[in-house]
Amino acid sequence: MSDSRSKRAIVAALSHKPDFSALAYLPPLDSKAGSNCLRWLDHSGLALVFLRSLQDHGATDRISAVWREALRRRQERNIFRLQDLVEEATRINSAFLSYGVTAALLKGFTLTPDFCADPSLRHQVDFDFLVAPRDAGSAARALSLCGYSAAYVNEAGESCFLTPLRHIPSDKDDLYCLQRQRQVDLHVSLWEPCPWLPVETPTDCLEYSEFHQIFGLQYRSLSLEDKFLLQVLHAFRHSVRSWIRVSWLLEIGRCLDSCTPLLLDCGGCDSAASRLAGSFRFRMGNFRLAGEFE
Repeated sequence: MSDSRSKRAIVAALSHKPDFSALAYLPPLDSKAGSNCLRWLDHSGLALVFLRSLQDHGATDRISAVWREALRRRQERNIFRLQDLVEEATRINSAFLSYGVTAALLKGFTLTPDFCADPSLRHQVDFDFLVAPRDAGSAARALSLCGYSAAYVNEAGESCFLTPLRHIPSDKDDLYCLQRQRQVDLHVSLWEPCPWLPVETPTDCLEYSEFHQIFGLQYRSLSLEDKFLLQVLHAFRHSVRSWIRVSWLLEIGRCLDSCTPLLLDCGGCDSAASRLAGSFRFRMGNFRLAGEFE
């Protein structure tokens, strides 16, 4: 089975009406083609969602026992990774509170359940927080207390904070292991300043943020409307800069399937969606993912 056909078979299994008919022809995992396919699943963010789809539809027997075990081990490791991420988010959140910083967690496990059914199905790389521009300095000091440092703090854009590097990353690293180096991206808006494409976004997202809970952590997250806007802008920015994870498009599609009435009819509320609708409208058609795999 060609590399392109393998990817098409997996995407078909993840479609709105799942089709598992071509999965029997996935290449053996001990072959070069099989190894490449599994690597693509990992980097595309689809590996764990693919396994869950097979489980939900009673179709795990459509792939070999070796494939099933490889995906199962990834699922198991990612659960431990998620728990570790939540513990670190709790530590950072407490530091922000001690410095009087109002911060909303972005992306990652906050996308459950509207964009992703279960947080353990997402491979999260770093943390993203939204703060008011006036709180950027205090947030930086809070992160320093947690062992993070940044080359500089950008009070008008994104600032990247890292813990000390104790491992040289390589393409052979296990994506699902516990983090060896942590990263926090601090944002002051939903769209970073861009000279070639200025985009006007809501400036009051923190006012409309909501509290959620995961594994005992109570955190502030964006409203559904602002989450949707952020995910679309995030995917678009990556698509024109360098790369995009296919799972991001799948997640946006899930949100459109389950939350479109909420996004399009806000009942007159002064939410991000209704505010933006007054100045412009955009619509999203079906994502033709298979075309990306040629």
